[in-house]
Amino acid sequence: VFDTGAVNGVGYNWLMASGTTSIGTKIRVQLATAATSTGPWTYRGPDCTGNTYYYNSVLPLSIQPQEIKCYSDHNNMRYFRYKVILCSDSASNCQDGGADTPIINDVIVNWSP
Repeated sequence: VFDTGAVNGVGYNWLMASGTTSIGTKIRVQLATAATSTGPWTYRGPDCTGNTYYYNSVLPLSIQPQEIKCYSDHNNMRYFRYKVILCSDSASNCQDGGADTPIINDVIVNWSP
């Protein structure tokens, strides 16, 4: 759990993930925000549901930031956390195992007071 320290709330702007994938592997990222450090936590993608991901890459990850959407869900929430799902090469559904695993190096969440 990350604490922005902003008592009056924040605006979440963008997130960026960097890492390495091989052919067929995938990295998925979702964001959750809350008013308290104990949640509740609802992970969301750019369409404001748990069914999409800010990154859902099968090629080497770009370091281009992704705009954080769902303003009414995320903004003015002091705390955040993110979920990263690593999908192996034979797991197009991200549930079955495989021989290769992607690597995540960094996740950056940008916010403004």
